[in-house]
Amino acid sequence: MHRLGATKIAVVGIPPIGCMPITKTLVGTTQCDNSYNQAAISFNSKLIFQLVFLEKQLGIRTSYIDVYGVLMEAMNNPSKYGFTETTKGCVGSGVIEIGESCIGAMTCKDPSRYVFWDAVHPTQKMYSIIAYKAISKVLSQDETPLLYSLVCGEGVVNDAMSIVLFKIVQDFDLVHIDTGVAFQVVGNFIHLFLTSTILGVIVGLLSVYIIKKIVFWEVLDLSVDLSAACAAAEE
Repeated sequence: MHRLGATKIAVVGIPPIGCMPITKTLVGTTQCDNSYNQAAISFNSKLIFQLVFLEKQLGIRTSYIDVYGVLMEAMNNPSKYGFTETTKGCVGSGVIEIGESCIGAMTCKDPSRYVFWDAVHPTQKMYSIIAYKAISKVLSQDETPLLYSLVCGEGVVNDAMSIVLFKIVQDFDLVHIDTGVAFQVVGNFIHLFLTSTILGVIVGLLSVYIIKKIVFWEVLDLSVDLSAACAAAEE
């Protein structure tokens, strides 16, 4: 993508795999499986590490989209978002259905009360929450620094509610479009990222056109020490 001229790239992190209904079913537990979640955290920390290098070495702007943090926040505080069901999906039994197995299955009466649509993917409301928080944050900020500058220059911002910050490039004037449409567009875009991967854990590729139109930013909430990455990137 960089060779094709892309200078702004969004990368989606791995969600809390251990909290997916299908994972709990396969593991045989009713609680989030910590080992799977720790694997996701480890992968995401290494992904962020690599983004620091890419920004420094290629002179590009990147954004790490913290889907893990978004979902954990919603599942830990369901009433805050109007959810009543966080352990199973809306389709069928909600604990095993995914893909073709959802065909013909009954659905819940009110999907807006559910975090998950099937045993893997979030509901439309969950994606809308991600988009709403993201756009609300970007509209409240004048400038967003490079990921490298944020992590290595100004330090990591510890904000449990930090999710995804969106910065719209100059040729995409968000201020003059309907915000309801914007929320839906961004929510669908993030949904595309996750549903185009196996269990939502493989990073999707953006088209060059979209990369040139939208820039994604996140204020990082990290539990890992990136000082080594910053020092190495300076070399």
